[in-house]
Amino acid sequence: SARQDVTAARHLLVTTGNDSNVRQDKVVRVNSTVILDEEKEGLTGVGLMFCVDLLRGVTHSLLEHGYIESHTHLVPRHVQLAEYGGDDGEHYVSHLDACLTSVWEMGLQSYMQSRDARGRVLTCILYLNPSDWDVETSGGALS
Repeated sequence: SARQDVTAARHLLVTTGNDSNVRQDKVVRVNSTVILDEEKEGLTGVGLMFCVDLLRGVTHSLLEHGYIESHTHLVPRHVQLAEYGGDDGEHYVSHLDACLTSVWEMGLQSYMQSRDARGRVLTCILYLNPSDWDVETSGGALS
């Protein structure tokens, strides 16, 4: 299952360099076959691979059904796997991830690598909580 794949990849998750008032999670980038990190790499399990393809498919589905009037939607090359440790105070704060920095400020290589963040107009969240998860006492759902 995807939950087991995440457990197996837990050692690859790293704390973000973002403001801790916004993010207290640990993250790693994932594509359909590989967990991507600058220093370490691991294969994506079948369950997690399905979730990545499902999330990437949202964009395809929007395009298939004509939701292109307001914006051209790009299918991301990778998705971000994030885990909140469950400690008191850990929470998701709504924020903007779009990269608005110019190529001149970032440099060409960084600018090209940030393609997915520059064009983001939609965020999809897939929770991998167990089926018996109690959202009222444990959180883990958007409000």
